[in-house]
Amino acid sequence: MKTEMDAALFTGKEITKQSISSPVIGKGEVLIRVLHAGLCGTDLAIYLGKMAHRIKPPLVMGHEFCGVIVEKDPSLSINIGQKVIIQPMLGCGTCPLCMKGETQVCLSSRVIGIEQNGGFAEYAVAPIEAVYPVPQEMPSDEAALMEPVAVAVRGVKQANVAQGDVVVVLGGGPIGLLLAMAARQAGAEKVYVSEINDYRLKVANDLGFLTIDAKQRDVEEAILADTNGFGADVVFEAAGTVHTAKQMTRIIKRQGTILVISLYKEPAPVDLLAMQNRELTIKSTRAYTHQDFKEAIELVAQKQFDLAPLITDRLTLEQLAEGFQRMQVSPTTLKVQIEF
Repeated sequence: MKTEMDAALFTGKEITKQSISSPVIGKGEVLIRVLHAGLCGTDLAIYLGKMAHRIKPPLVMGHEFCGVIVEKDPSLSINIGQKVIIQPMLGCGTCPLCMKGETQVCLSSRVIGIEQNGGFAEYAVAPIEAVYPVPQEMPSDEAALMEPVAVAVRGVKQANVAQGDVVVVLGGGPIGLLLAMAARQAGAEKVYVSEINDYRLKVANDLGFLTIDAKQRDVEEAILADTNGFGADVVFEAAGTVHTAKQMTRIIKRQGTILVISLYKEPAPVDLLAMQNRELTIKSTRAYTHQDFKEAIELVAQKQFDLAPLITDRLTLEQLAEGFQRMQVSPTTLKVQIEF
């Protein structure tokens, strides 16, 4: 094992490739040689200085990654050479929420790649409870998408999507498209994706979803027309805008379910009068449980998700800052991945 490694180090102002000390495993931990690591909106928020309250630079970001175990605590039964992915949210393990398996809302939770170094490096350390083996034949770029897939798996369960449902996804980014896939897999009869980005609309259409170009057509009018005025059974708010926060209560049926899954950057008004009068259920979800991760791996292994179209940009570690720029300005960027 090398004593030094290449890593993309975030200093609090910029992110650059540097040579830093290789991590050393402790009790109950494994060392992973990273193969692919994905950029997500949380990473971008850190890069833009919007999460200074949570991070302590210098930091190696990256919480969506796949790799191979190259070293382990001798007491662990997992094999060297096993391909794995990381469930990055670590609970305390002892609080009432963790004891129920709800580690994602643990008051003392920490996240690999946010509160501690993550996967934008040649090597990363993780505790065995955060490590999930995946089939060796699973492409590592697709395996690196398992974290957002788990978000979608949990979202569909939280919303109780059922056979024959009409589902609307507001927002056709990576999470929105994964939600659409998960809803279809759960039995939804019609899945609509509403977007303003032409490229994302094309991807959604190519994946077989009904699309609404929100630049050209009123979403409320379209959904009510297609449902004989009743509205959708389930609406996923995956855009994170003031406009879609208003829209979600107008396109849902009476006694329907809305799931807010986007990360809002500022408070947004919600029509509580519509919620009460129509007996709506509005839920939110933060991330996923360990069970969601297990189910995500099974579904991807069974080819229930078409992940390849989501990976639009493949960059090297030296190009990580460019990846963040593409996320902000490129209309054809969905998921950026770093390849090692």
